[in-house]
Amino acid sequence: VWDADSGNLDCRLMGHIGVVSSVAVCPTNSELLATGGEDHTVRLWDLRDIEPSSQLARMSREKVTGVNLAHFTLKGHE
Repeated sequence: VWDADSGNLDCRLMGHIGVVSSVAVCPTNSELLATGGEDHTVRLWDLRDIEPSSQLARMSREKVTGVNLAHFTLKGHE
């Protein structure tokens, strides 16, 4: 993840095997990302705690070419 203002590398997200083909930033919290890769996985990341994420989905035959990230809340009204 690169800092857009300074151009410096802020952190590396380690978890995918191979090319990451898609990234989506949460529209209400820029600390949350979803990534999809040619390793057939989708991963969720919290930039405040950049341990390797859990694997959310594994496609059986196709590489992931697009991800979307939607805001949600457990309270249902925020």
